[in-house]
Order: sequence, then C-alpha cells, then structure tokens
Amino acid sequence: MGSYSMNQAEYGLVQDCVCKEDSSSSYAVINDISTLICNSCSVIRQFVTLTKEEYYEYYRNGYYEGDYTRTYQDELIAAVKRVTAYGDFLKGKILDIGCGLGGFVDYLREKNFDCWGQEITDNSREVSTYRGELESINFPTDYFQTVTIHDVLEHIIDPVSFMKEVFRLTSQEGYVIVDVPNFFSAEGKKHWRKTQHLWMFTYSQLADLLKRIGFDIIKMTEPIPGKMVFYLQKPKQERTKILLPPGIGDIYWVLTKLESFLEINNISLPDIYIQEQGVKNRGLGYLEKFPFLYAKDYIAFPNNARPPEFAEAYKRDEETIFTNVLGCDYFLAFNGPMRFDKSLYNIHPEYEVDYYPRMFVDKEEETYGRESLEKYGDYIIGYFSNHKMYEHWLREFDANKIAKSFISLNHTTGYKVILVGSPWDLDGPAAEIKRLAPDICINLVNQTSLTQLFGLFKFSQGVIGFPSGITIMSVALKVRTVVIWNKYFRRPFWRNACAIDAWNHWYKALDSNELEPQTLVDTFLRVDEW
Repeated sequence: MGSYSMNQAEYGLVQDCVCKEDSSSSYAVINDISTLICNSCSVIRQFVTLTKEEYYEYYRNGYYEGDYTRTYQDELIAAVKRVTAYGDFLKGKILDIGCGLGGFVDYLREKNFDCWGQEITDNSREVSTYRGELESINFPTDYFQTVTIHDVLEHIIDPVSFMKEVFRLTSQEGYVIVDVPNFFSAEGKKHWRKTQHLWMFTYSQLADLLKRIGFDIIKMTEPIPGKMVFYLQKPKQERTKILLPPGIGDIYWVLTKLESFLEINNISLPDIYIQEQGVKNRGLGYLEKFPFLYAKDYIAFPNNARPPEFAEAYKRDEETIFTNVLGCDYFLAFNGPMRFDKSLYNIHPEYEVDYYPRMFVDKEEETYGRESLEKYGDYIIGYFSNHKMYEHWLREFDANKIAKSFISLNHTTGYKVILVGSPWDLDGPAAEIKRLAPDICINLVNQTSLTQLFGLFKFSQGVIGFPSGITIMSVALKVRTVVIWNKYFRRPFWRNACAIDAWNHWYKALDSNELEPQTLVDTFLRVDEW
C-alpha cells in the first residue's frame, strides 16, 4: 500500500476527518478502494469525487436498484435475529435510522412495539417512516427510548454531526444500538465497497468517537463474522433551566428569539419549564415540537403567589429577561413590551428574530388531517371563546354573527367549519354556533390533541377566530388566517403578535367593533390577494 499527501481542496465528498484536529490526509489505495488516511488519527475514509447532492441522488435512485442486495424478506429474517439479540434494550418509543425497505420497523410494529423509521428514500411504508436526512426531521429532544442504526454509520458523510443528533433525540438513560462492518477482520474485506462505505473504522476508533459524543459504551458484540454491534447509553444530562409563560402565543414569541439567545449566551440545549395552569396546561406539548430545547415540566407558584418578575414581564415595558426565578436560571417573557406597541425586533434587538423556528411534524398530524379531509370535505377552522377578556369580543361580534358568517362562507365555497378549543372553551360560544349552523359546523372543542390540531391546520382552507395561541400558530404555519381583534389590545399589537411578513399576505386582522358577517367572509376570501 503506497500513499502520498493531498491538498484538502482535492479531498472530494468527505472534506474533514472525524477527529477535526488536522486537515491533512494521505491518499492510498486499499482493497482496490481509493482512500484518505488522516495524518492525525489514522482513520480511513473513502475518496469519493461526487458532490453531496450527487451522493444523495445515488441513494435515492441507484442504490436500491442494484447495489443493495437485500430483499424485504431478508430484512425480516434479520429483524427476528436482532430482536432476539437486543432483548431488553428495546423499550418505549423506538427509531430505526436508515430503515431501508422497512423490514425491521414492520416486524417490531407487528409485535406491538412503538417503532418508527427514518429514511432518505421512498422504499419503506409511508405511515411509519419519516422521510429526509435525520437532522432535517427535527425530532424532539430526548424523544426515543431506543435508537437502532443498522449498517448506516459507514455511509454518513459527517458521522460526528450525525451521532450528535442521535445523542440529542435519544432519551436520557435511553439506548442506542449501532451495527457496523468490521472492515479489518478476516471477513471484513467484502465490506470495502466503492461509493457506499465512506468510513472504515476500527473498533477503538469508533469507540473513541462515540465516547467523545457523550455516550457510555455498555458492551460490544460480534454477532456474525465481519460485524460489530455497539450497545450505548445516553447518561442523564445537566442543562440550563429556562422558565417561560404558559400561553402558546406567549411561548411562540419567546421561541422566535430563543435560538439566538442560546447561541449568544453559549447555552447548548436547555430544559424548558412552563408556569403551571392546571386544566390549561398545554404548553409542553407545543414545546416538544422544537428540537433546540427539551420540554421539561410545569412549575407551580409557591403558595399561589406570583413572583414579582411576572408582573414586570406581563404589564410593563421594562425588563423581559430575568435570572434565578423559581429555581430556573432564566425567565423569558416578551408580553409587556409587546402590549406597549413594540415588535419582537425591538425587544432585545441583540437577539435575532426567526418567526419560523425549526419544528417537528409528527406523522399523526398528517394521518389525522387526511382523515378529517376525507370525513368532512374542504373545511376551515374556527376558534371562539368567552373566557375572561373574550367577553369584550362577544359583545360586538356574537355567536349569531359568527354563525351567519359561516353560513355565507359555506354558500360561496362549500367549506365546512371545524370549531376547536380546549377544555376551558367548553362553555364558550361553539355550541351556540353549532346550533345556529348545524349542517355546516362540526364542534370538536376539547376533542382534539395539539398534534391533531396541527394536522387540521395542514389540510384546512384557512382559519378564522379570536386572537389566541391557535390563530397565532396558524399564521406561523402559513395558513390563511383572519383574526378578529378588539380594542382590548392596541392596534400595533395586532400586527406585532404574528409574523411580520404574513401581514396582508396570508394574515389579515379585523376589528370586532361594527364588524359585519359579510365583511368577514369577503376579507377571508381575499386574504391571498392582498
């Protein structure tokens, strides 16, 4: 085996070694494969001249048509053996990364395991597979109790970033099982494959990488000649604690700046707590959708006494970031300044605003949304409440006017109306709206989970309702939305509460004062024209 040094610009697909310590590598041909050997740590990687896009295109269109030799039946046979070998390591919600044709996932689901797959190709079952690169799916933090990675890691362009993402989405004290070729065993030569296998790790090299990521190695086995299986565990994590206000809209405003806040303050991934609100607790389910945090728990006020920081955050145009509140390192809330006409851009401008933070889309969302569309036909979503402040709205735009609006909209478009809400909305106007327009309205108040609600958003023709977490979220998801506001809030707040670029594109605000049903209908139908 002869070798010679190369310039990094010539390294092709895999520019950097996993050690990240030295950019220099030497070229060598090993087992008829062109390779690069790191001059710092001696890890061998294949020299491939494809671009990243070409490499993924190869897997989407070429790999399973010729180079992948296993059939679906082969995967099922392997699944039986693996499940037997893994035993108690398989628990809770399970993710199989790079699930191929889906045999392992299907076998576990048939055995009543809560198992899901991830794959960049379209060869496995849609209902149980998340499509796309692992990092792009945005799985929730600490989400899976077991993660399996069968014959995948050696294909990954950047194993360090990949395994960091695996670490993040694995639950604390959860398990990761990594199955890789043993390239340097007597039977390992067959695994030296052009284009496919980018990394040729030894046992000690891979063990070192996994430990650097943060995993504890429980054991390593060699189930068949030429294979290594690492059993890993993610230890408990100590994280920065951040407290947020309870409302989904309140939380969303903080989330638009949170990633920037974390980066500038060198916080890698925080535990997020929310103010306890009893029957109104819904915020954690929303927070779980964001991959740059962990939705930890609710916190109750001691002796039901609200800390003074909350009054300042909610009612004054003063500080919005506090430290050491209720056992948390930080308390963040932007409500006060927003009530005094400030936009999110003007509140702590050192932190950038992202109105569309990275977000996980649960498979149940699409399933529920499609089923609702099939069941009800084209529909819009309506949200109306009589809780506390909303009494001001209903005095000006009551259930009778709301029902007339929906009857008119249905006459023009044929759209049904799905009324949604939470337990505290059960005594609101939805029942009366349904009574006045029984053939048009479907009353699902307190009958949908947050995930199902997001599924309804995805397949709806739009949203009409009072300002709330529901209508603010529909705007954030770029769903056509008309929000009926009231002088209870100052007019600049109507604009600042939602994504600025949505204004007069897919979001329109109306004043409940002297609002007529036909005006609401005409506005909704013209939202996309503004």
